[in-house]
Amino acid sequence: MIKIKSIKLTLNKSQRIKKKRIFDELFKSGFSKTKHPVRIVWIETDLVEANSLQTAYVVPKRLFKSAAIRNLLKRRIKEAFRINQQEVLDLLNENKKQYAILFMYSSNKQSDYLNIEKSVKHLLSQFIKSNELD
Repeated sequence: MIKIKSIKLTLNKSQRIKKKRIFDELFKSGFSKTKHPVRIVWIETDLVEANSLQTAYVVPKRLFKSAAIRNLLKRRIKEAFRINQQEVLDLLNENKKQYAILFMYSSNKQSDYLNIEKSVKHLLSQFIKSNELD
């Protein structure tokens, strides 16, 4: 019988960015990549938690006045990341590095889930490539 390793695809509360200092560093000195309609910004940090990664999801109020639409887009980005996070976590655990990543929605048009997921996958592969070279 073949044993299959089950992968836990969850986002815990400890994987959220909560500190204002980390948000400020992300906006001031973070590295970024863009694939329409999502932008990713990251920095290497020393996180208090044992997690190798903390994330945040932002949809600017100036682009979408309705909170319901902003929340919908954040949920779509979060779900796309949750499903595709394992490769990133494996790399970070292997290299013993800790990162804070911010996903920012940058379009003023509402996108469907498939478009957002394609964008997030591309950005995560760019993130992995840029961190494999370090």
